[in-house]
Amino acid sequence: MALTADSFPVTADRGVMAGIVLNAQQIFSGALCAVDGNGFIQNWADTTGFNFAGMSMTGVTGDTGASPDVEVKLNTSGPIVKEVAVTGATGIGDVGDLCFATDENTYNLATSTNVKAVGVVTRYYSGTDCDVRLFTPAEYQALN
Repeated sequence: MALTADSFPVTADRGVMAGIVLNAQQIFSGALCAVDGNGFIQNWADTTGFNFAGMSMTGVTGDTGASPDVEVKLNTSGPIVKEVAVTGATGIGDVGDLCFATDENTYNLATSTNVKAVGVVTRYYSGTDCDVRLFTPAEYQALN
């Protein structure tokens, strides 16, 4: 319907979203998170039906019996995670490679079985230390 007066919709900043956390799921600040097949937020894992949701901005434990439901704030802007260990990284030639994750805090270059890459290596330091630019949820979906 067309507006006939001023409208002040409730909005949220782009790059931040909140989602309801699965019952009893403990999510720490800085954890990679997934939306599961039922719409709940969980810690990231190589699990069928998981879609990348972003990085948690708060620590929470899910309680679907609570009112209101427990939510977690997620950074969905595609931030760069600085100087993290990336299993399989060996040198500057890894810059530009897709980066996968086996759990909410373990990055690697090996292809996952059930999920797509969560980001791309943007800088190599030494050993396995790299910067990883996380994908936005939309970029993750676009990987097909």
